[in-house]
Amino acid sequence: MSDISINEVKRTGIFWAIIFSLGLILNSINVLLIMRTAPEDYLVRPTTLVLTLMIAICLASAYVSRLAFIQPLVFFIGTFMSMTSPDGGYASIYSFGFFIVAVATLFRMGFFEKHKLLKFALSVGFLFSATLTGAYIAKRSIYYAFSPIFFVSILILFFYFAFKERLVVYLKEPKPILSLSEKKLSPAEKLYIHQNVAGKQAKEIAVDFEVSESTVRNTLNRAYAKIGVPGQSEFLVLAATSEIRD
Repeated sequence: MSDISINEVKRTGIFWAIIFSLGLILNSINVLLIMRTAPEDYLVRPTTLVLTLMIAICLASAYVSRLAFIQPLVFFIGTFMSMTSPDGGYASIYSFGFFIVAVATLFRMGFFEKHKLLKFALSVGFLFSATLTGAYIAKRSIYYAFSPIFFVSILILFFYFAFKERLVVYLKEPKPILSLSEKKLSPAEKLYIHQNVAGKQAKEIAVDFEVSESTVRNTLNRAYAKIGVPGQSEFLVLAATSEIRD
C-alpha cells in the first residue's frame, strides 16, 4: 500500500476502535448498573469478549500494516454472520451496514484503484451469495433472501443512471504514465518522440524541422534506448497503452 493508504487504514482502525470502545462502555453500563450483573459474570459474557476482541483487532490493524486486511475482513464476516441471524429485517439492516463499511474500508485502502469494475462486481456478488446462504442457514423464507437482493440491484441501477457520466469516468482504468523527463530525454528527443507518437516518420520529421533524416533517426534511437524499447514498433505499442508526459 502507498503511504496515503497506510494513513487511511490507521485512521480507520483508530476510528472503529473508539466506536467499539463506546459500545463496550454502554454495554457495561447496561449490564453492570441496570441489569445488576456480577462483575465476574460480565467479564465472560460473549458481548464483552467480542467487543474487547474487536478493539484489539482494530488497534492492531491500525499500527501493523501487515494486519490491515483484517479490517475489511472483519466486516465481511459481520455481513455473513448477520445474514444467519433469525431476526429477519434487523439482520438485513445490520448485514448491509457491515457490507458498506467493509467496501468503504477497502476503498480507503486503495483496493479499488485497479480493476474497479471487476472488484465491485465481486463485492456485490459476495453480498448476494451471503444473503442467499444466510437465509438458508437461518431457515428463513426465500422472500428474505431475494428482497434485499432486489433492493440492492435497484439501488445500483439508480446510481448508474443518476451518475452515469461520473461512474464511467471513475471506472475507466487510467493508463500508466510514461514520463519522458524521468527517462532523461533531451529536448530534441522529446520533440521527435511526440512527432513519432503523432504518426510521423523520420523523413517527415526531418522535413518539418529542416534537419537530416539521419539526425532524426539517431535522435529517436537514443530516445528509444532511454525509454527501454528496441525500436519504433515497440515504442508505438507502448505509447498506445500509456500516457506520454514530458
